[in-house]
Amino acid sequence: MRAYAEDDALDILLAADQLNFVKDAGAAFSGYVEGAILFRPTYRYDVGTDNYDTSEKMRIPAWTGSPPATLLVQA
Repeated sequence: MRAYAEDDALDILLAADQLNFVKDAGAAFSGYVEGAILFRPTYRYDVGTDNYDTSEKMRIPAWTGSPPATLLVQA
């Protein structure tokens, strides 16, 4: 996943996104529509850098929030 994030392979990342699975199944945010996500996952960088987590945990990149243009709106 880290390599996909670094290569901006958003289509692959979004296809494997857990929240998308739940939304597509109608189990969450029913009746809401989200704008396109056009940015890399932004969480779990090394502090003060653009490097994804290099600690011993090696956490994978994730989306934890969205810029205002991608917020959910009720359909």
